[in-house]
Amino acid sequence: MKLIYGLLFFITSTTIFASPLKISLITCGTGEELYASFGHSGIRIIDSANHIDDIYNYGMFNFSDPNFYMKFTRGTLLYYCAKEPSEQFMYAYQMDKREVKEQVLNLTDTQATALKKVLDFNNLDENKYYKYDFLFNNCSTKLRDIFDSLFGKSLVYQTVLPNDSLTFMGMLNSYLPNKHWERMGIDIILCSRVNEKMTNRESMFLPEWLSDNFAAATINGQPLVKETRILLPDGEIKTKEPNTALWLMSAIGILFGLISFWKPNIGLWKVFDALLFSTLGLLGFFFLFMWFGADHVETNHNGCLLWALPTHVAFVYLAVNNKIKKYATISLILCLLSLLIIHPFIQSTALEIYPIIALIAIRLYHHSIWKKN
Repeated sequence: MKLIYGLLFFITSTTIFASPLKISLITCGTGEELYASFGHSGIRIIDSANHIDDIYNYGMFNFSDPNFYMKFTRGTLLYYCAKEPSEQFMYAYQMDKREVKEQVLNLTDTQATALKKVLDFNNLDENKYYKYDFLFNNCSTKLRDIFDSLFGKSLVYQTVLPNDSLTFMGMLNSYLPNKHWERMGIDIILCSRVNEKMTNRESMFLPEWLSDNFAAATINGQPLVKETRILLPDGEIKTKEPNTALWLMSAIGILFGLISFWKPNIGLWKVFDALLFSTLGLLGFFFLFMWFGADHVETNHNGCLLWALPTHVAFVYLAVNNKIKKYATISLILCLLSLLIIHPFIQSTALEIYPIIALIAIRLYHHSIWKKN
């Protein structure tokens, strides 16, 4: 791909005349829907000579694609580059009351024309589709990679990360202050890879951070951004919402945990444990599917499998056939390993899930120690 971009740049640079183009990075604010929680990036190209004003953006997908949900879950759904008139693009974000920021880029006519040729080339039907990756191949990283391939060492980024301790997970969580249930679900599905510290370049997987990096970058020794303006203001009124997920999970964990020690042998536990461990077993199979059956690298090696063991689906059978004690002991060790070592130090997970893991450990302790077999 770098070779293709290089050839396009060479062809363009040898052109005697290039139409003046105004190139801008468009950064869209966050929205209410989960898919809009992290913003969006695009490139605006105004060709005044030909009366064209278009926005190119990646991260587009087709809801009507056959087996959409299965492909989306497995990471095999193809995303694509799209071009649409700026007015049409802006209208959609105006309706959603989302901020749209424009950063006009300080590119020469030759550089601007080369960029347009690459975007037009990528917008062709035979070239526009690509395999999406949430962290490493999305609407923002595609633009970053195109700029890097086209302009090489003439484009210099500065370090904009505030410190060296930011992780992918920490960054993602900061964009979900009120989406507590969604954040909890994302946290338990993603693996230790997202808990690694980001490089400055990797931070550009988020539109806002791509914008910040462009603002601090230089090209040919000059600032990359020469003008910044807000095209649409943020119309959302953001208020802090209570963390119902934490309250509910804590209430369940504390209530049933205390009852476990107070009345360890009441008949209600048979029904409760059947539901709890059957659900955990199914969740474990889902984690396994996301590891071996999906193409998402972010869902491999999920440490949550230590407390959501797929074998828990056989929990009731083992209990009925008096084979539960040894199984519960081994499962308890694995659960404590996740609670005390894996999640605190290797793969962090949502705070909301800790009371449930503790409850699982208590119930396993009951079956391994207290229950007569």
